Order: sequence, then C-alpha cells, then structure tokens
Amino acid sequence: MKSEPCNPFPDSRCGVALSDPATGSARLYDGSSRDVQLIGGDTSSLLLTLMARASCHILPPLIERPEESLDDAIEAMRGAARMIMIGKLPLDRMLWTRSRPYWNGEIANRLNATFKGDAQAYLLLIATAVAPRALYFKRAAPIIVTQSISGQCASGGPFLALLRCGIDAGGRIEAISGHAQAIASPACFFPIFSDFERDIIHILRALQRNLDRYGINLSISRPIDAMSKFLACRLNINVHFQDASKCRLCVMTSDSQTPSLWQTRSVPTFRFHRASLQDGRFVQWLQNRIFDHIGRTNPGFPDDYQAP
Repeated sequence: MKSEPCNPFPDSRCGVALSDPATGSARLYDGSSRDVQLIGGDTSSLLLTLMARASCHILPPLIERPEESLDDAIEAMRGAARMIMIGKLPLDRMLWTRSRPYWNGEIANRLNATFKGDAQAYLLLIATAVAPRALYFKRAAPIIVTQSISGQCASGGPFLALLRCGIDAGGRIEAISGHAQAIASPACFFPIFSDFERDIIHILRALQRNLDRYGINLSISRPIDAMSKFLACRLNINVHFQDASKCRLCVMTSDSQTPSLWQTRSVPTFRFHRASLQDGRFVQWLQNRIFDHIGRTNPGFPDDYQAP
C-alpha cells in the first residue's frame, strides 16, 4: 500500500473530546459496564496503553500473521482506542491520524464549532525523527509543540507518536505536548529502545521465517508492567514445535540487573552485546537451544536448516 509519510494511516478517523474536568485523566473502558478504569491522562500513558491493548508488544508466529500489514496494525490501534474514554467520548472518536487536517484548519474548525473551553484532539503519526519539541517527517513540515515531547527518542526512527492538541487564544490549533515511542518499522509497531534492539528484532524475524518452513512457530514479546509500561532490555521468545512441545528463551539487550527483568532466571537467557551480532554468537546460541530441544523431542527433524 502506498501512502504519504505524513498521512500513513488510510481511512483515518477523526473527532474531538473534552478532558475529564475532575481528574484530567483518560479512562479505560472494558465494555462490560458503565464504569471505567482511570489511567494516566498524559500522552505517555495514553500511547503506551494503546500499544499494550493493541498487543504491539507481541510478534506472533507467521502462521497467525504471515506479513506485516499497516492496515492490520491500525485496526488493532483503533480497537484499543475504542476502549479508552476521555471525558465522555472514546479515544477513537477524537483521534486524527493525518497531519494535513492539522495544517489546513480542519481540526481547528471542528473544535471551534463543536466545543468551547479545554477541547482537545489527538494526532497519532509515524515520525522519522523526534526532538524535545518537534516531530519530523520525511516529506512534510515538522510539527512543533508548545510544551515538550517525552519518550524514548535516542534511537533512530521510525517513531509512533501521540500529540495532544488544543485551541490557542486566537482560535487556531496548536500541538501542546506529545509522547514518542521508537518502533521496529512503519508497519510494525513493536516497541524498541535502541537501534541495537531493532537489529535484534530483524534477526529474530529472519529466524522466525526460517523456522516456519519446518512447521516451527516462534513468537517474540516484550514484557509490560502493571502500568502498561514496556520493560526495556528484555525480550521473551517462545518456540512451539510440531509435536506440541515448546521451549522458552529470554534475551537481555543490556547488562541491567534489575530484579523485575530477571524474575525468570530459570529460562535460558542470552545477554546481548553488539559484538554478539557481529560475530554470530547470538544466532549460534539460538540455533543450539532450538536444536537441543529438537534432539530430545523430535529426532526426525529435517537436517537442511539454513541459518538466517
């Protein structure tokens, strides 16, 4: 699918909403009752909760998702946005996914015509670079915020960013604040925390494709905590074999000794350094672990496997 870098989401929805006057928080709606769960109302909490509920932190086996699809990724985000309430409206009704309406006054006209006071809209965009107060795009003007853009922005792009917008004293739209999360690719919203991790994900996806040829399903996930924050430095790998057996592996992408990161010490763990990519130790470790399991459970496994 071909689309403009500044307008990466086809068939986008748009709308507006008022902040919750009592708490300024967004609310998570589970669809089961009128009661909703309060979550942080800042753009950081909103974006990370959206990504968590859309399962962006999970890369399923190829049998479940053969190809990365921007349409599928967006649909998952929309489904998550329907479960988050800001004031009395669900987030998907006040979420714009194109930058053009920001520049041509469409968002401002909608806000001015519909609401007064602290009306807000949100922009969900894919950026190529992020600065403390600006989002940059490949072929579009940067968007400058009046406050700041938080997030993990040290790595290279792409980034998935959520901007909170409002109306200034002159009735014009302005981007107020935002949060950006580095992602694996424009069509894969898997959160990453360094360019190094992006390289690791590419290797794991190559291994995933190779193993799929033999009916072995590999999934990759990043743990999240109770606040829907992604745990940096750790990736979980689950491998499911044809005989219904499985094995679990863990990859650490730094030297962190944080207890929460090491609560599954019984799982075979590879501690990553950049040299591990360059000298092939990581790929060899993965293959040894997988073939060791195969040797115990499936002696008839084909011997023509090619390393990624």
